[in-house]
Amino acid sequence: MPETNARPGVAELTGSWLIDPARTRVSFTLRKLGVITVKGTLPVLDGRVDCAPGGVLTGLTARLDATCFESGNPQRDKDVKGKRFLDTANHPELRYTATSAAREADGWRVSGGLTVRGRTAPQDLLVADGPLDGTAPVLRASAVVDRTAMGVTAMRGVAGRLLRIDIEAVLTAAP
Repeated sequence: MPETNARPGVAELTGSWLIDPARTRVSFTLRKLGVITVKGTLPVLDGRVDCAPGGVLTGLTARLDATCFESGNPQRDKDVKGKRFLDTANHPELRYTATSAAREADGWRVSGGLTVRGRTAPQDLLVADGPLDGTAPVLRASAVVDRTAMGVTAMRGVAGRLLRIDIEAVLTAAP
């Protein structure tokens, strides 16, 4: 018998949505020296998701607060916020702006530009299909970011070049 209280899925999102900074989580994973896994988070300042009927993604923007980079190691966090890495004194935000979205088997491939340290490079996000949790829509996305393409080149050979980014974005209807 079919489930009668199934939760709506991403395909049912329509309209404009704001990313709720207080309930959204952006986490990253990086390999150091090839054997050590470094994990951390970056808070979201704000963002917006626009969907045409049928959950067709037509727009996505987000700003993250680079000054609040956190890995659980205060010295590492200070170094990453410094001039050699994120240079948060001059570039306090990371930005993502989508330019297109294409349907794939398990969701959407969203193409756009990620801006880090004032440099914008192409970056894809994979937005997963799936049920929307609870009373607020929750989108789950992931990406692999090449930090050297973003101009973050310090400690080559020590800190991994690729970061895995996982996003759990809670949305609220835009006014």
